[in-house]
Amino acid sequence: MNIFLDLIGSVFVRGSMVAVMLTLTVTMNDALYQRTQHANTKEHVRVIADVAYQDLTQAGYNHTGDHVFCYLYAQDVRFHGDVDDNGTSDRVRYYAVLHGATGYWTLYREVQYQATITLAKKLKSVQFQYYDSKGKITADPLKVAAVRMTFTEDVEGVTEGFTTATKDFKIYPSNL
Repeated sequence: MNIFLDLIGSVFVRGSMVAVMLTLTVTMNDALYQRTQHANTKEHVRVIADVAYQDLTQAGYNHTGDHVFCYLYAQDVRFHGDVDDNGTSDRVRYYAVLHGATGYWTLYREVQYQATITLAKKLKSVQFQYYDSKGKITADPLKVAAVRMTFTEDVEGVTEGFTTATKDFKIYPSNL
């Protein structure tokens, strides 16, 4: 009789060990998926920021006009600079459009009236701020000495932990 009880007990112990192992495996796979999604989203936002950073560092280069920045808005900026390194100043525009149905922003880049390029879709927020030489926020295109850009994107498929990825940076174009 004791042998049967030992057999039944060992079956329950083995079954619970298998259940714990399966639960642990599923939990670890879910955590890996969420961390991978977050890493991919962070990289996507970083690439967007790198493109904007490279363009804005060229603001004012080879520009012969009287002002580098055309106008300044929270989600729209136009400036002149030699972004394609061909010796002539280009007009560059970054702007974001909010889609009311989804609540997400789409970020666009336009260089010298060529075809507009979509840099990112489904951004949670896009923000441009402009600073004068004293570090104060300005709305005067003639006084811009630095530009701060912030891009935030939701991490799809993540339910806990980091649910957004943000890249926030300030650029001081040297030719202003």
